[in-house]
Amino acid sequence: MKIEMLEVVARLPGSRYLCKCDCGGSRVVNVGHFHTGAVKSCGCHVSRHGHSGVGSKRTPTYISWSNMIARCHNPKNKRFSDYGGAGIIVCVRWRKSFETFLDDMGVKPEGMQIDRIKNEKSYMPGNCRWATPKQNMANRSVTKIYTLYGKNYLSSADAAKVHCCSAQTIIAWCKGRTTAGRYYPPRAGCSVAPAAPEILKQKGLMK
Repeated sequence: MKIEMLEVVARLPGSRYLCKCDCGGSRVVNVGHFHTGAVKSCGCHVSRHGHSGVGSKRTPTYISWSNMIARCHNPKNKRFSDYGGAGIIVCVRWRKSFETFLDDMGVKPEGMQIDRIKNEKSYMPGNCRWATPKQNMANRSVTKIYTLYGKNYLSSADAAKVHCCSAQTIIAWCKGRTTAGRYYPPRAGCSVAPAAPEILKQKGLMK
């Protein structure tokens, strides 16, 4: 198998591929990242822009790009249900090339996040900006509040940290789940609903 500049040489434990790059280098790649095209090379194509795609040398801009693709196109990503599972995708122009994403968006300013201006639309030129976390949260058309045993959380990830489990487990507790054709209802005391304005104000996310 080959995608972009990477050709699979061997399957490794832990859902990973050992890949050979067209430049002669090699790289171990997560299977999901390989099949979604999130990783293009051993890192050589990114280094031309001064953004290394290898290990700890990855820049914040590259990490934002990679995470954006993962949550929209990798069903195993813990945030997939809120993005790819909800129909939000990354445009082909950005999905196939970090360079074009960098050309369109520029380098990520410190402390900023990528934000979709119109939340019903996907990640694409003209609908994205670099924004502060507060701007990003306030711009969401529907902010969900996860309530577990009387305490509110602004995301399933926040609740997961407190309850020592995965975000998907929190979602199952609050929404219920269907497994092998059988529906399991939400846990007693657990629910999820659009955030009331007063809660957003209390958290400093709405004026």
